[in-house]
Amino acid sequence: LTLSHGSFVVPLLVAGGICLFGALNFMFIMGKVEPLKIDKPDAASKIATASH
Repeated sequence: LTLSHGSFVVPLLVAGGICLFGALNFMFIMGKVEPLKIDKPDAASKIATASH
């Protein structure tokens, strides 16, 4: 508290910068997000779907 004198400006700017970095990373670096394509379901998923 002595560093910022009770002000929330610096923590809000840091949190905003991290959010902005994450948004830019998601838009420009990660690329398209798609679901995984599974050719053959394994036995565990057959059991899990059969019990529902």
